This record gives sequence, structure tokens and C-alpha cells, in this order.
Amino acid sequence: MTPIPEIPTPEEEQTEQSPEEQIPAEIEAALPAEEAASEAVETEEAEQPEAAEAAEEDQTVTEDIPAEPVASEEETPPEPPSRMQVLLRKIGIWTLITLVVFLVCGLLAYFQIYRPVQQNVALLEGQLTAAETELSAAKDELAVAEERYADSQTELEIANARVALHQTLNGITAAQAALEKKNGQDALKALKEAQTALNEMLPVVKQDAPEAADQMDTRLKAAISSLSGDFKTTKADLETLSALLLQQDKIFLGE
Repeated sequence: MTPIPEIPTPEEEQTEQSPEEQIPAEIEAALPAEEAASEAVETEEAEQPEAAEAAEEDQTVTEDIPAEPVASEEETPPEPPSRMQVLLRKIGIWTLITLVVFLVCGLLAYFQIYRPVQQNVALLEGQLTAAETELSAAKDELAVAEERYADSQTELEIANARVALHQTLNGITAAQAALEKKNGQDALKALKEAQTALNEMLPVVKQDAPEAADQMDTRLKAAISSLSGDFKTTKADLETLSALLLQQDKIFLGE
């Protein structure tokens, strides 16, 4: 049986090549490796700035994020409040409630009791002021009326006094006429009537001229007394009395 010849594999063929053929093959194999190494260096140099910028950004972000507090491994539970703290807390709560109640009651009392009373007082004060104003006006009117009444009373007294004055003059004239006739009885009667009229007039004259009033009264009484004697004295007294009466009449008229 003829033996089958062995076919050499590519690796065996490469191994079986001569040393002269293997050197160029090693050179060819080294060239791509050098090119790859140079490309890797360039790639690393290009990526270094980008990696530095990324590292700076990561550092900045890390600095901006606040550090979380590290939880303690063993947290102690809170202590329960003491009796004194509970008591003080209750006292504070009830004190606050009491103050609020007092405040509410005070506001209610103010708006329900004090405020209406204050408004009523203000209203009454306004009415009292108006009443006082009206009273003052009424007093002024009364004073004017009283003044007018006093003036009218004075005018009335003066008018009555002038009437009495002229009655006195009429009595004096009648007495003078009776004396011319030597009739003493008629003269006395006329002088008595004149004296009655003069007594009505004298109070008004005494208010402003008491001396003149005394002179008139004295002259008339002297004339009546002298009728029993000399008629000349009576006539002189009557003439003086007539002059006094005419002068007083001018005073009454305001002349």
C-alpha cells in the first residue's frame, strides 16, 4: 500500500522558510504595529484636554453638592418630658386661653355696652348744646323784650306824669281865675284838685330830679296856706309853680 504524502500547513510552510525569507516578513509585521502605536499616542494626546475638562466639571459638580451629614450609627431616642414641663405647658395653654377669653369679652363689652352708651352720651351732649343755644337766644329775646317793656313802661309813666302835670296846671289856672274874682273858696277847691294831680306826678319827677319835685310840692302847699291871708303871695307862689311845671314838661318831652 502506497503511503499518502503529508500536505504541509501554512504554519509549517512559514516555519520551513529560510532565514532570508523570514527577515522581510518580520519587518512587514513590525510596520503596522509602529503605525498603530503612533496613532494611539496621537489619540491619547487629543483625549487628554477633554479628560481634564471633564475632570474639572466633575469636581465642580461635586463641590456644589452639599455633603450629606453622616447619620450616626446609633441615634439616642428623645427623652420624655418631665412632669414639671408638662405642668408648665398646661399652665401656659390655659393662660393663653384665659387671655383670649378676656379679650373677646372685653371687645363684646365695648361694642355692646360701652360703645352704645358713648354714642348716647354724645347725642345727649349735642341735644344739650342745641338746647343751651336756644335758651341763650331766648334769653336775648327776653332781654330785648324786657328792655322794650321797660322803655314802654317809662314812656307810659312819662305819659301819665304829663297828664297829671297838665291837670295840675289846669287847677292852678282855675285857682288864679278864682283869685282874680276874689273867690277864695273856688281857688282853694281848684288848688286841692291840683295837689291831687301833683302827687301823682311827683314820684316820676323824683326819679330824675328830686329837688325840683320838692320845690313843686313846697310852692303848692305855700299857695294853699296863703289863701287865708294876702292873695298876692298866693299868686306869686302859683306863678313860680307854673314855671316849674312848664320846665318839667319840656324835660318829659326830651327838649
